[in-house]
Amino acid sequence: MSTHLGVDLGGTNVKAAALSYSDDGYEVLLQRTVSSEADGGPERVTSNISELAGAVIDELGGVDTFGLGVPGHFDRDTGAITLFPNLPGAWDGFPLRSEVESQVGVEPWLINDARAFTLAEGVVGAGRNNSTVVCLTLGTGIGGGILIDGRLHRGDSGVA
Repeated sequence: MSTHLGVDLGGTNVKAAALSYSDDGYEVLLQRTVSSEADGGPERVTSNISELAGAVIDELGGVDTFGLGVPGHFDRDTGAITLFPNLPGAWDGFPLRSEVESQVGVEPWLINDARAFTLAEGVVGAGRNNSTVVCLTLGTGIGGGILIDGRLHRGDSGVA
């Protein structure tokens, strides 16, 4: 059995869900939500992400993976934010991945939130058992993702 934590950063809330995976499939272990306090800027938001993720990891006794869905673009190599169109503050160049890792003690795997949604729907949601899945997300922003032959399409630059 393995345990996986997914955290979604939104303009209003930070949401976490933990899943276990075994031969029987996936099981939701818990879900939690806190305010993102987006008006507090990158430091406040990062603290809220880290406090939530840390509390869940402690409650579960550890996780095998930690994914962090973010509403924009980031540098895949450094984990620094390059575009957060719907969160206020000085996000450009903010080292989100390393800041969260230093506060939580576990490195998060960053993914655009719409692509994380697409991947989840294709693996465990309404799109499972389909080779191609297309999803659109509508909220504070608009996003989407595509799974082709069960793989997330990212394009040459990683932002497709």
